[in-house]
Amino acid sequence: MSQDSREAGGGKHIRGVVVAAFKTSEELEHALDCLKTCGFDAVRTYSPNDRDDRSTPSVLPAIILIAGAIGFIGGFGMEAYANMVSYPLNIGGRPNFSWPSFVPIAFEIGMLAAVLAAIFGYCFAAPLFSYFEPIDETVASRKASDDGWIVAVDTHSASQMRDLKRLLNEFGAQSLEEMCR
Repeated sequence: MSQDSREAGGGKHIRGVVVAAFKTSEELEHALDCLKTCGFDAVRTYSPNDRDDRSTPSVLPAIILIAGAIGFIGGFGMEAYANMVSYPLNIGGRPNFSWPSFVPIAFEIGMLAAVLAAIFGYCFAAPLFSYFEPIDETVASRKASDDGWIVAVDTHSASQMRDLKRLLNEFGAQSLEEMCR
């Protein structure tokens, strides 16, 4: 018998998810606060409205800013190298390092780098490539985009799943579904 299937601490080691539906957003918020204090940290919510107060700050703006700065500096350096070292031209007595004429093109290259970083960064920051989750098959998740306030909590043992179901019932969950992964 493997270590994962042995009884330990009163419960079998299983990996599961408990999905609960609530009537109102206030009930969901209360349940989330209580779950956090009880130590459940793998919690995902599905609801018709965004929940801005619990969102984590994104690193995407910093990535966009850094990419724009690198693009600007790289474009400026490319122009300076081309006009001073690689192919210097004497055009009307203008100096080889005429930095005011380099700024607009360097700015455009910086903007291009920032936009590309934003597009590709968003594709990786947002879960765009996860087409299916087992939670999508639950009855409660079908109402999440209309009028349901859904919470899904990962569990790691049968006893944790029982405790979680008891807690969610106490918080006023309309329906509970459990899934084993």
